[in-house]
Amino acid sequence: MILPMQSKFVIIINALVVLILLLTPHCALGCEIEKLSSKKRKKKCKKWEKKSEMPADCVELCKKSTKPEKPGLGNGEEECEGQNLSRKQCKKVGCCNWNRNKCNSAVGTDECKSVEPDPEEPEEPDPDEPEEPEPCENLKKKKNKCKKADCCKWKKKKCNSVVGTGVCKPTEPGEGSTHGGCIQIEKCTSCVKTPLKSISEIELLPEAGSSIRGMTVNGIQLVGASTEDTRWCWVATSITESLSDAVKVDPTKQSKVIKNLYEHKVVATLVVDGKKQELKGAFEDSNSVCDQIGIKEKSDASSQISEVLEHILHFIHIGERFTFPEWSIESVTSTDAWKAVKEAEEANVYDTSELGLGMKGDEKTRVILQEFHFWLVMADWNLLRDDEFKLGNNEWTRVNNLIDMKKILPKTFELYEKTTGKILSRPSDATLRSLGNLRKSGTLDECTMPTP
Repeated sequence: MILPMQSKFVIIINALVVLILLLTPHCALGCEIEKLSSKKRKKKCKKWEKKSEMPADCVELCKKSTKPEKPGLGNGEEECEGQNLSRKQCKKVGCCNWNRNKCNSAVGTDECKSVEPDPEEPEEPDPDEPEEPEPCENLKKKKNKCKKADCCKWKKKKCNSVVGTGVCKPTEPGEGSTHGGCIQIEKCTSCVKTPLKSISEIELLPEAGSSIRGMTVNGIQLVGASTEDTRWCWVATSITESLSDAVKVDPTKQSKVIKNLYEHKVVATLVVDGKKQELKGAFEDSNSVCDQIGIKEKSDASSQISEVLEHILHFIHIGERFTFPEWSIESVTSTDAWKAVKEAEEANVYDTSELGLGMKGDEKTRVILQEFHFWLVMADWNLLRDDEFKLGNNEWTRVNNLIDMKKILPKTFELYEKTTGKILSRPSDATLRSLGNLRKSGTLDECTMPTP
């Protein structure tokens, strides 16, 4: 049978179409992936890319498929803003900043280039990334964590939310009422006593607790349940001798430090039984309660001396941080004090690796700086590697006196000479020996309460 020319032409065209389809299967398949789910489409595109078999017609579609679906492609504002992104989602986009509890464009309306990691690879946690606030009810038996947590308040032996079911907005650094988790930022000008150097009687302090007693020594309020007045007396003596009118002291700078101790309501807790002193929440929240002086159960004299001196200096250091710009609580990592810390670390003098574990931000820098301050004073007072007291340990090495400091840490020496070195004096050897006897196994020396 002879076919008409028109039929022959149709058969030839159909044969050519079939041949083209057989020779280019991926192009046909490429058209079909538009109907697949985004997950299957992405998987297929990655497979093509891995084998270098990407069909030309599928390139653009695969580019879109392997980009994050949320947010979509667009400029910075389209990617970051108005998408209800979480902190982690915001960070993954690649052109966004998380600021004041919302996601914002870091490139304005410019093109956003996502740097989201491959979902098949686990993401490395960022140690500097603030964690999402933990629900208050999860902290029901953790009083200290509850008090430090955003939007939580410790009341009636449990942790409660102060925003109810509302959204908890984490406090940005520097915005809270405290620095470093405990230092009161707001000044209490009415708390300042005249004369600045004064010592009060030991009296019951009901606002701190039913069995708590207290006294004020040169701007530092001592509180505790101990009835051993002799121990209170030796701690008070150490404070007054450390803030004495020695020859090298600058009385103007020292007075400013003491005034700041009053204004920022510095409290030193004296603990004899080894347990953290339980204070009323309102008292603890309204004062700078950052540390405690422990009376050790089993220790040698040097350990007890170090315990008392270290924490007295931590308390005094709070006053210094509001007196000297070099030790300021503002922009801490830009201060001369922080630069001195880095100098000591780089010289292998100061080991900060074990300090502030589990802490972040200004709470960690507070601990690092107060320990640094303590070691500088111990070097000045020659108490680290002397023949009798030997208060040094492996956290601080090589710099045992001011001569070492000037030679090995010149920036630190300059800092110390114009700040801390101008306000402090070394307690007498007799006082230091009596501090060693404050431990439970020691025999308390008789003490007469000092006068200002």
